[in-house]
Amino acid sequence: MFHLSPKVSYLSTPEHRHLSDSKQQTISNTRTDRSSSRSSSSQEQQAQVHLQDCENLLRDEWVGLPGGFTKSGHPLLIFPDKNKFSHLHDSDLNLLLQYYVSVVPRAEQSPGFALIIDRRKESWQEIQKVFSRVIPIFPGKIKEVFLLYKYPDGKPVLGQLVEDYLMDFDIFHVSQVTELLHYVEAKYLPFNLGGSNPADVDTWLVVQENVDSFTVSATKCARRMATFVKILNKEDISTLEDRESVREIAERNRGCYRKLRTELESLTESGVCLNKKLLVNGANVMQRLAVEMLCNQLDNTWEYFTATFKMQDHLYVQYVELYQFNNQFGELARKFSENEKVIKKLSLSVSSIDEVNHELDQLDSVIEALSLDALKAKKLSKFGKDLMQHHSFTRDTLEPKCAEIKVMCKRQEMLFLEKRRILLKFMDLFEALENMNKWCDTAEHHLAKKSSKNIDEQDVLSQIRQIDYLMSKSRDIKIRGRIDFEEDFDDIKDIISAKTLFMVDDHIQRMEEVKNKVIARRENVREKANEEESIDESSSVDLAARRENILEELLTTEMNYVEDLQMVLTGYRDRMELSDMKIANKADQIFGNLDEIFEFHSQNLLPQIESCGLNSQLIARTFTEYGQQLARIYCRYCQNMEQAQAAVSEVGENHPIILGCQKELGHQLPLSSYLLKPMQRLTKYQLLLKDLSDTFMSTTNGHFELDESVEAIVDVIKAVNDSLHQINIKGLPEVLHPLGSLVCQESFSVVTENKAGSHIFRNRQQRRHVLLYENQLIFCKQITEKGGVCYQFKFSLAIVNLGMSSIIKGEDKKMEIWIIGQSDVYSLDAKTRKAKEDFAAELRKVIIKQKERTVHRPIRISQSVVYNEQMSTTSGVSSESLRSRRSNFSHTRSLDLDNGRESSRSHSLDPHHDRSSSEADLMESPRPTFPQYRVLADYTALTARELNLHEGEVVELVKIGCAGWWYIRLTGYHSAEGWAPSTYMEKIPARYRTLDRQ
Repeated sequence: MFHLSPKVSYLSTPEHRHLSDSKQQTISNTRTDRSSSRSSSSQEQQAQVHLQDCENLLRDEWVGLPGGFTKSGHPLLIFPDKNKFSHLHDSDLNLLLQYYVSVVPRAEQSPGFALIIDRRKESWQEIQKVFSRVIPIFPGKIKEVFLLYKYPDGKPVLGQLVEDYLMDFDIFHVSQVTELLHYVEAKYLPFNLGGSNPADVDTWLVVQENVDSFTVSATKCARRMATFVKILNKEDISTLEDRESVREIAERNRGCYRKLRTELESLTESGVCLNKKLLVNGANVMQRLAVEMLCNQLDNTWEYFTATFKMQDHLYVQYVELYQFNNQFGELARKFSENEKVIKKLSLSVSSIDEVNHELDQLDSVIEALSLDALKAKKLSKFGKDLMQHHSFTRDTLEPKCAEIKVMCKRQEMLFLEKRRILLKFMDLFEALENMNKWCDTAEHHLAKKSSKNIDEQDVLSQIRQIDYLMSKSRDIKIRGRIDFEEDFDDIKDIISAKTLFMVDDHIQRMEEVKNKVIARRENVREKANEEESIDESSSVDLAARRENILEELLTTEMNYVEDLQMVLTGYRDRMELSDMKIANKADQIFGNLDEIFEFHSQNLLPQIESCGLNSQLIARTFTEYGQQLARIYCRYCQNMEQAQAAVSEVGENHPIILGCQKELGHQLPLSSYLLKPMQRLTKYQLLLKDLSDTFMSTTNGHFELDESVEAIVDVIKAVNDSLHQINIKGLPEVLHPLGSLVCQESFSVVTENKAGSHIFRNRQQRRHVLLYENQLIFCKQITEKGGVCYQFKFSLAIVNLGMSSIIKGEDKKMEIWIIGQSDVYSLDAKTRKAKEDFAAELRKVIIKQKERTVHRPIRISQSVVYNEQMSTTSGVSSESLRSRRSNFSHTRSLDLDNGRESSRSHSLDPHHDRSSSEADLMESPRPTFPQYRVLADYTALTARELNLHEGEVVELVKIGCAGWWYIRLTGYHSAEGWAPSTYMEKIPARYRTLDRQ
């Protein structure tokens, strides 16, 4: 065997090492001709050759059937030794070669073909003819050529082939067929070449016909998918103007996609079946490989096609959502424009408080109706933000519109608030006019009643006190003169009607006239009082001296108290925070908010007391004004007392650092004693203010204010005491405060049922710890932690609207409670019958007490009667939130529980709501029916405002005050009225129905 490679072609024989220039030119021309010949054959290959076009040529076996590979991986074609090969026309040979090349998969063609030219019986000239004929017209890439012939000794005739063709492929000279087995496996060679491959043309033709049919079907399907992908790539959805057009295109393309998918699935299934048949029908490896590669190509094509369509389909969805957003935005913008017109049309021309109430009700109705649009706007804005998050290309379009939605909602809310502000301003105006009218009527009635009697027979001091009270009430009226009216109502002066302006002038003029009469009467009575011998001047001097001593004691003790607080903070707390980590971590627990108390007293209360000097009225007003702030900071401090004592015990009062601080400060008492000073200071305020009040006679200026300050301090002390006994409840909403005192507590298994209509909904039974306060029934989940047992808030029920039943048939340990007017029923199952009965008895008492309060003091409830842990305040415009806001704006606008909605929005001057019995003389009106109580024990009045009681007497409850004090009247003695503690009285139950269901 003799092998020539392209790199050594010119070194094969010595005769060809030095070629002349003419020979080089000849070789160049020959390669040019071959290149042009291949170019022309490539153009001819463009016309597809089918099996029926060359079936006869195949049967003549001019070229062996393609069905094998060389060991180097090149597809193999064999040119058998045919005597009449020269008679085969070039076009037929080209046609046959084109078909054979097309049968071989393209992936297998890329390395190049291997050709075997068998001319064992022919001469070298015949080999050269066949070689020169086949190579130029071969339609594929040639990598190897095997020449099978007998090489003549001593004649180097191979040089001619080397010169012309060896640059493109390798040529192997094989003199024996056995040498081919070094390059090609026997299974790919026919018998005459020493192989084992039986070449059956008929079988090959049948199989190839099926392969060609499958190839044509796959090609058509691939072309249709490619065409469909081109159509998708050329589509420009952004030019479409509406959502329906996008949907129409999307549905059409989805139909095409489903059709192609069905076709491809069917074609793939056919390929799998064909591949199985080929194994049985004797197909060669080339045919099986062609089908397998077509199936793989179809899978790859399908993946690309599916990915492309899904991207396009996702784009359809995006644009449909975008058009949907734009349509909804347009509708919403039109709706908000109409809403603004509706709001602007609401009338502001009102001339009475009833008309104001009517307009406010209308405004509430409009707000409730338009709140749906605000909710839609909120949802649309969220929809737009989601679109921008998932589809970034929509940001430029949607971001301005989302901002506009926010502006529309804010503009609508501002219109509502402006309308409400104006109406509430009118309400203040008409309330002020009504209060002016009531005050004038009361004052005139008082003046007329007193003038009809002999002044000498009257209690002069009582008259002075009543007149002073009248004058104090006049100061509470919003409009006290024309200047006040112009300052307070300047922003609505342009829309006040002329009729209303005349009415305001009349009321101001009348009030000034009546006030002058009252002042004149007061001067007259005071002159009379100066002449009375009942005024003991020496006694007045003693009271003034005592008053001065009390004021001096108040100031001195306050300064000492502030100094003690400062010493504790700087001498103990600051030193502890700078010491080791264990004590430093306990400092916050030990001292709590003591620094806040020190800051309040040193910066607010002490400077205010110093500025008051000896003015008792200013002192009283100071404590009245600071009452709520005192309650807040002292409640917080006292709630921390238990932790503070535990922390002091843990550290130890004999700790070297604490003992060192105590020694440096010169304190005789331990630290725990100084931590009790804030609580002791509150009781000291009560004693000092009570003593200061006793230095004033009931008719003199300042006595009324001091009584109010004493009540304020008593309320602070009560709030602090309640906070000490309040259980730590985690997650308790601020809206539920004040809870009132804790009455009792018990654990129940709670089940909630909804019995609305014919359906009953029931949740699963849950174990809850129920705490009964004066104002709320709190349901908690008991949790055990390292520090002990604590409670997690779950929900609450307002006592004021609660109903109950303690008798359940067949269930002696169960009771039921419900909110009046609602369908939810709460079943409480106790561990024992006694536990249920005790809790039910206490709950019944609290409910009765709350309902008695609401009967005599109607209120408008601004918070939900049922509050759970999932409730939160939203920014949206809802009817509940707006009504709650309305109740805040309208001050005392209330809801009458018996007679429907009333227009009583002003502070009443009804004597049954006044502070003392003497105040009841200012106005006479028909007395309503009051609940009656029986006196349980004797009680001796301590002040002139209180009432003496004797066991067994029957009294009427006029009103409920603070800290357990009631204003009562003896039955049969209507002039005997005053304050008394509620613990001395028991309700007469015969006149009231039970709360249990009948």
